[in-house]
Amino acid sequence: MFLTSHIIQDMEKLIDDCIILDYGKILIQKSVSELMDTFKKFTFKISDTRISLPADEKFYNPAVYRGNGEVFSFQHMEYVKQYLCKHSIEHSQLKSEKLNLEDIFIGLTGKY
Repeated sequence: MFLTSHIIQDMEKLIDDCIILDYGKILIQKSVSELMDTFKKFTFKISDTRISLPADEKFYNPAVYRGNGEVFSFQHMEYVKQYLCKHSIEHSQLKSEKLNLEDIFIGLTGKY
């Protein structure tokens, strides 16, 4: 059965597998449990607020605002640490956060 909705928090309870589309393009196709177990939001403090985060194909919607950095990714924390060090980005308080399906959609698409 195919089910679609804009009320994502309800979908999380109803479906087993998920396809997230953006303008007709499939961004991801995985089981809901796999998405929720592996896709994370990483946040950190940045001392230089003028810095921007360089593009990385393994990050979705990297952003810096008010001294805080954030990236969404399927990668582990070690990858994020290496990325920040590689680009000489001084940071502190690096944290990872598990997400619900709605936050995963926002992280992948950058849309609320």
